[in-house]
Amino acid sequence: MLILSIVIIAGCTRSYAPSTNNNNNPIEPTQSENENSCKDYENGVDQYVNGELTVCMYGAEEPGDEPGMMCARHNDLCDQDSDELYEKYCEGDEMKFEVIPCKYGCENGACLQFIERCQFPAGTDCVDKATTTSDSMEIALRNNIGFTIEISHVNDEYCSGFTLVAVGTSDPYEQINNQEVPNNEIYRIKLQGCEFDADPIFNNVEVTYKNTATGLSHIAIGEIESIIT
Repeated sequence: MLILSIVIIAGCTRSYAPSTNNNNNPIEPTQSENENSCKDYENGVDQYVNGELTVCMYGAEEPGDEPGMMCARHNDLCDQDSDELYEKYCEGDEMKFEVIPCKYGCENGACLQFIERCQFPAGTDCVDKATTTSDSMEIALRNNIGFTIEISHVNDEYCSGFTLVAVGTSDPYEQINNQEVPNNEIYRIKLQGCEFDADPIFNNVEVTYKNTATGLSHIAIGEIESIIT
């Protein structure tokens, strides 16, 4: 008699579209008689993909039953209490699993990836995501106000060191001193002396500038979401 041991692990409780390939879902066998097999459609371990594999075993469910091939699909699973991923894979003709901690959460059988974001009001456009270390942050912006502007001050609640600015993509950084940025030009800002106490980072950056055509000053507040590199 062949005994099949099945370990059931709690899945995610977050909302997501139901999978059409449910865990342990019986399917029609495609293997030859007496041939156990394990096929991994994910081709290995990938914590960011809800992988699926098919396991087929030859045997009988009950004594006296006619033996045959029994196949089932298996998907990766999230542990709702610990944000750990049970990543399933094939080793030869057997199914194995690896427990992987998911730093930013686990959903629908895969670890979540943190999406970095840089967003300022219209006219001050982020060119790229921020580059963040434990004590500094660099951002690249484009002046789309429609006029030349002067950068007079940059503030961030986590950073108390000198803030530097560079106009263009290759000019060296300098201390802020009302540097002019032509319309449609890129300018880079480097915040120093930062004390980021968490990872990922969620912070606001305030850029004070003057419109040289009107002489009026404005503050553009950007929302930055980044990870420490």
